[in-house]
Amino acid sequence: MRLIGYFFSAVLLLSLAGCITTGDSAGQGMSGQSPQDQQQALLFKPEPGLAPKERYLKSISLLEVGEAGQAKAELLAYLAEDPGGRYTNPTKGLLEQIDTDPKVLLGTEYFIYKMKSGESLSSVAKQYLGGALKFYALARYNELDNPSQIKVGQVIKVPGKEPLDMPSIPEQELPPETEPGLQEAIVPAAPGDDESQTPGDADEKAIPTPTENGGGDAETDSEDFKIQELNVDRVQTIMDNAQERASAGDFEGAANVLEEGILQFQDDEMMPKIAAANYITLAGQLTTQEQYDRAGGALKRAAELDPQNPEIRTTQVANYMARADQARNEGRNDEELELLMTALQIDPQNAGIRDRLRDKFLIDADQSRSDGRLDEERKSLELALKLDPENSEIRERLATSERLGKAEVFYKRGQEYQNANQPIEAFATYGKAIAISPDYGPALDALNKIKPEVVDIYYKQGMESFSRQELVEAIDRFDKALEVNPDHEPSKIQRIRSLQIQDRLKKIPTND
Repeated sequence: MRLIGYFFSAVLLLSLAGCITTGDSAGQGMSGQSPQDQQQALLFKPEPGLAPKERYLKSISLLEVGEAGQAKAELLAYLAEDPGGRYTNPTKGLLEQIDTDPKVLLGTEYFIYKMKSGESLSSVAKQYLGGALKFYALARYNELDNPSQIKVGQVIKVPGKEPLDMPSIPEQELPPETEPGLQEAIVPAAPGDDESQTPGDADEKAIPTPTENGGGDAETDSEDFKIQELNVDRVQTIMDNAQERASAGDFEGAANVLEEGILQFQDDEMMPKIAAANYITLAGQLTTQEQYDRAGGALKRAAELDPQNPEIRTTQVANYMARADQARNEGRNDEELELLMTALQIDPQNAGIRDRLRDKFLIDADQSRSDGRLDEERKSLELALKLDPENSEIRERLATSERLGKAEVFYKRGQEYQNANQPIEAFATYGKAIAISPDYGPALDALNKIKPEVVDIYYKQGMESFSRQELVEAIDRFDKALEVNPDHEPSKIQRIRSLQIQDRLKKIPTND
């Protein structure tokens, strides 16, 4: 059985790919529990939503790393959910290993064994104890806290008579003797059991063994477990190959090896996550090498394999930001903007992206203003304000731009009048534009250019009225000319003459 090696290979591969975090283990010690620890074990709850077979296999995985408390919760849940199921007998056998003193279960006679390369407690248990699943009882027999941490060359006690061909172990390598009967059960008895049971009562109180239930030796006869063990060996080979490649920095090769494994073992949950982690690291390498499209492809595949991995989003953002830098350096402003917007869609709250986009929109607004494209300026400022809504400077600029936009409407209408040879109407409309925005340059320039023409028109109209002795209308025309240009001397002179004549006419007596 190689589940233990598989577990640690998975952890190492994830660590190499830079996508794993570690914390305190929730596992239970294998021996010497205090009463407080035993009470704590009662708090373990089975994982919801598991099928009976999944729950059984999960319990084995938990025992492999010493998490007996959680394993017992899963085993008891299995018996409650599927009491007559295929794994009932091995489940009871595992519970017996957890609750029974291992010396009572396996006997006090033992021989000394030295672990060889490629061996695990399960392989030793299978060879000498009659079943691979007895690895946990063997671990407790040797007071090992974590069955998965057995090492090559480590010396252990194996219950039973020593085989005739067993090589002798030097005395200095022998493990220290422990007094029989002192080792406590790993977890407290299930509710309803006699918690005062002593090791001497084990024969009477123990859970019936598979043989007593008439099911045969389930640990050795379970074909399903043998198939699982064989598959785990194959998975381990794939994992070892991928680990070797990842250790050498070949994350693409590691991902390819794992992709083949995913096709072969579609029910394996760990392999897609590790493959995704390798793709993420590969994407980071490709981004550094400016192979942005290949990096994007690697990230896309990572998202397919492990969509909940938060590192995918982080690496995607880094990829788009690097591409945006390149576009900016090469003067491809539109492409830079598009890449930054894509990065913002991936991570909307990223302050760095928001600030960079805001500054870019402000630059675009400045350029639009200098080019006279007020609509574009206003749009850029609106986008900048959305990215930085508390920025009062942007808000003031936007208000100014909006005023200029309204002034522009009158300016364009004045141009239409001017093109239609209606200078007086054009002048008045330009004046409205300036009233809205006094610093609107195009309207100011147009008004100053057309001003002499408008003054001349009013002056001529006044002279025509003066010649017809229509003095009131003449004075009105001269006044309008002076409104446009207060320094227009001809209009001043003619206005005075018109007033003088008007005054003399008032003094002429009339005949009634």
